Amino acid sequence: MLPAIAVLALTTTGCDYGAREQRTSLGPPLHVVATYPADGAGIDCPSSEPVCGVAIDTPLELRFDRFLLPTSAVRQSIVYYTGRARTPALLDPRLPELTPAYDPFERVVRFTLPAGATLAPNTLYTVELPVAGAPATPPRDVPAVGFGFRAFDGAPLDEQGLLRISFRTGEHRLAASPRPVPTCDEVVALLRCEGLGCAPGYVGCASCHLDDGRAPYGLRLTSRDALVETAIGQVAHQTETGPTTGVALEAAARFGSGMPLIDPLRPENSYLLYKLLVGPSVYEPSAGETEDCASAYSVAPAASGPDCLAPSLAERDRLRSWFVLGEAMPPAHVAPFFFRAEARKLLEFIRAGALCP
Repeated sequence: MLPAIAVLALTTTGCDYGAREQRTSLGPPLHVVATYPADGAGIDCPSSEPVCGVAIDTPLELRFDRFLLPTSAVRQSIVYYTGRARTPALLDPRLPELTPAYDPFERVVRFTLPAGATLAPNTLYTVELPVAGAPATPPRDVPAVGFGFRAFDGAPLDEQGLLRISFRTGEHRLAASPRPVPTCDEVVALLRCEGLGCAPGYVGCASCHLDDGRAPYGLRLTSRDALVETAIGQVAHQTETGPTTGVALEAAARFGSGMPLIDPLRPENSYLLYKLLVGPSVYEPSAGETEDCASAYSVAPAASGPDCLAPSLAERDRLRSWFVLGEAMPPAHVAPFFFRAEARKLLEFIRAGALCP
């Protein structure tokens, strides 16, 4: 735990207070709480019903109970092949390569097929999740694996949890409809609480992050120019816990060190998003949402009700103690205005490159 004097220095001056403790402090094991396709999907379908199985262009989605270490959300953290687990086929190099994308808001990793590629129709597939450091299967002759999903503090998958699913494809395809990407101006409007029902004169995050030279840590959120100059690609001062300052790190030795406020294309490495994720309101339904639990994915939420997408309070506390310092955004003393839909728009804006032309 940081000495009170060091915390005071950070919160009042923004000064570097030296290297953060590097010793690994593991939290509880990581769990997969739901998958899409679900284990057993399409397996009981008769071959005479081609639309009964899983769509041949379906993505693979994994929902976790903890925030992930982004560098573990890679293609090598899954093994997929045709056939049953006890009699797997040889790994086929012709299997289409899957591309992962990690969403820290919903704690979902989505693996998508290349454009135009599909899985084989009427085929049984198995997906295995190797536990980092445990024997890998298949192939059976590999003694240990270096890859595997981990929580942000290094905790690996629970070996007693869900580590394998099988599903059978049909012959049909999904009817996909791409989501529009929010513009820079739309994101600035969200941060300024425009159209979100705030009291007259209140401009959301820009109420504190002004252009008057007193914005906390120099972060200004009043306009697109301010966002470009002080947030996009700029290291978050609260994460500068090592020997250097002003250097944004893409894959720090300790997750969270030198993290950019907004890392274009990488919401999972964007400190501004994590400052929202440790607060409570960001998981609540936005105004106009008709569903209690509206997920952006096909994989089922772990729970039901308005807070179905929220991690546990203990997990948010772990994220705070690991690297998300100070108050959440927006702070607890203001009326909440940044909810689920707003968080998703910020995430999608960052994922698309955080472009402010």
